[in-house]
Amino acid sequence: MNQGERLVLRKCIECGREIRIKQSYNTHISDWEDIEMRVCADCWKGARENERD
Repeated sequence: MNQGERLVLRKCIECGREIRIKQSYNTHISDWEDIEMRVCADCWKGARENERD
């Protein structure tokens, strides 16, 4: 089976807002796995700003 990538809805691990996460099919485990972090853009931006301080 030739599976590509797909987008699924997941909740941000910081604020709980629903975001789209890219998944890829892993043939070794015959299941889909997340290939992006489960953090929304606002939480990511806030973490980057806090890192600079």
